[in-house]
Amino acid sequence: MSAVVLIIAIAGAVFAIRGISAPFRARNRVERVMLGALLVASSIAILTTVGIVGSMLSEAIRFFQSVSPSAFFFGTVWDPRFSAAGSGGAEGQFGLLPLLAGTLYIAFVAMLFAVPVGLFAAIYMAEYARPAVRGIAKPLLEILAGIPTIVYGFFALITVGPFLRDMSAQLNGLVTGNYVNFIQAQSVLTAGLVMGIMLIPFVSSLSDDIITQVPRSAAMARSASALHAPKPSSVLSCRQRFPASSAPCC
Repeated sequence: MSAVVLIIAIAGAVFAIRGISAPFRARNRVERVMLGALLVASSIAILTTVGIVGSMLSEAIRFFQSVSPSAFFFGTVWDPRFSAAGSGGAEGQFGLLPLLAGTLYIAFVAMLFAVPVGLFAAIYMAEYARPAVRGIAKPLLEILAGIPTIVYGFFALITVGPFLRDMSAQLNGLVTGNYVNFIQAQSVLTAGLVMGIMLIPFVSSLSDDIITQVPRSAAMARSASALHAPKPSSVLSCRQRFPASSAPCC
């Protein structure tokens, strides 16, 4: 192996030395090489996308050869089983509506949790936090965005789900005397809360960037001060920076 590498190195050195001459334009050659490398990199990305789309289309065609499109798009039961998968000849039901309703339900719970927490965190870091606090809090908050989703799944399964289940049992026992949980460990609330935690850094970072892009108007600040408006009121009022970062509300 070492001999092969040595031979290749010597051949490359000989080729390079023979190519050196007075009219040789190294810059043009290097630019062509870099252009070719960029084209190869772009082609890999494009071909990867085409391959993913082609694979999805081929698998979708195979799926709809076994399952009726009307049963899939308008079915109300999701029980994915194939007769060839050791199910005793019983075929499953592949209704899309339960999946769609569950996805929207979980997304709604997640947004109920993530939007207020992320938005208030962004307002605090943009308007109230000192630079030293902001320099520490913002990176720590954005670390949540780098945690793999499988870790969030284990966190929901091992920590959040049992906590909600036990808490619901304790609350039910305090109210009715019957310590039976009314929240299951694998519930929509568990999935929504964990997904909301996962979305907090995105909401906070986006809101913070938008709010900080709005220029600080001295006239607006003096007007709010003349009206003896406290800082939370001036930040959240219709004419101040928070509404100015979104669509006009007045």
